[in-house]
Order: sequence, then C-alpha cells, then structure tokens
Amino acid sequence: MRPSDCPKCQGTMEEGFLLDESYGTRGPADWVEGSPEKSIWTGVKLGDRMRLPIETWRCGRCGYLESYAR
Repeated sequence: MRPSDCPKCQGTMEEGFLLDESYGTRGPADWVEGSPEKSIWTGVKLGDRMRLPIETWRCGRCGYLESYAR
C-alpha cells in the first residue's frame, strides 16, 4: 500500500526503509511484538515473538516518516 499524500503537508511520499546494521551486516529493520527484554548474548531476546518487515514512507517536502508492519 502506498500512502497517497503526506498527512502533515500533502507533499509526495516516497518509499524507503529503516536500516538495521550490526557486526558488519546490513538489512531492513523488523517490527517485533512486545517489549524488549535484554539478553547478555544477543542484546535482545526474541524467542518465538512475531516479526514483521517494516515498510517506511518519507515525505519529500517536510520529511515526515510513516511506517507500516503488515
């Protein structure tokens, strides 16, 4: 789904993504259900939590970001 116009200024929205970078790897960020729980080994415990890719749109006029996890 593509947002038609920016809800703040009615500028044009363009697709992009939020970058997740760690230990020499890069990829798009995921939405993870629940609150983060610290882990000594991995930084954050995930277990069997639901994960969804994040789709992000940015207004070319004002910079407003709108994200979706479908």
